[in-house]
Amino acid sequence: FLASVGATAVIANTNLAQNVEPQIDNFQDIKKRIADKEPIIWVFTGDSITHGALHTYGWRSYVEHFQERVRFEMKRYTDMVINTGITGDTMKGILARDEWRMFQFKPHVISLKIGMNDCRDGEKGLTFFKESLEKLVEKTQNKKIQLLLNTPNLIQFELDKARQSLPLYVEAIREIATKHKLP
Repeated sequence: FLASVGATAVIANTNLAQNVEPQIDNFQDIKKRIADKEPIIWVFTGDSITHGALHTYGWRSYVEHFQERVRFEMKRYTDMVINTGITGDTMKGILARDEWRMFQFKPHVISLKIGMNDCRDGEKGLTFFKESLEKLVEKTQNKKIQLLLNTPNLIQFELDKARQSLPLYVEAIREIATKHKLP
């Protein structure tokens, strides 16, 4: 996200002679919140990638890096960054505990990174995954919370045959983000 602020200008300056439509800046609401200087409650949720306990081997997770960047480097000292990621979780688990994991904190922004475990269900699980994402989009919209959808990181497929369907789940996340104009 933080790098996209500069990337937007590059996209907007694309050669219009090629009939390239300017990209919609789906980060506009988050940028406004940051510019407003009012404290923001950021909730990060997802699976082990968000949880940051196992696969980081003691190093900081991306949520911890985000917190450092926002609260220290950007001098947003009163922002709260809450990590509710759970190793091994899926969209089923997130929706089953959404009030506890996200909404009780009354966040301004929810950042979701999910799909790495869901993709083990292959193509047959894709419909449920999409429906679950749509339910979360609806809930956040009803509560006037900005939802930030993240795609999971790449993996070495030859080493993890159970996750061969990950690209389908990544595409589903992108489709829903595009459909709802979400970052």
